[in-house]
Amino acid sequence: MSLKLWEASKKTKKNSELFAFEKFVSKRLKKKFYNNYNKIHKWSVKSSQDFWSIFWDFSKIKGVKSKQKIQKEQV
Repeated sequence: MSLKLWEASKKTKKNSELFAFEKFVSKRLKKKFYNNYNKIHKWSVKSSQDFWSIFWDFSKIKGVKSKQKIQKEQV
């Protein structure tokens, strides 16, 4: 059994960077996550190349964005 000790208010959530990133990703991919952190997390792991490319754009990193893709290590 897990007891939630604290949860941010709706206003705080809507003003968060995670919410802004979700809107950015949703618009870019035409995909909805419905404020569900687990869905965003699963997508970011499954689609790590897309995640890092979109995160680069969202965070406005200064630099040269490479076309080289991240490759998963074979275990």
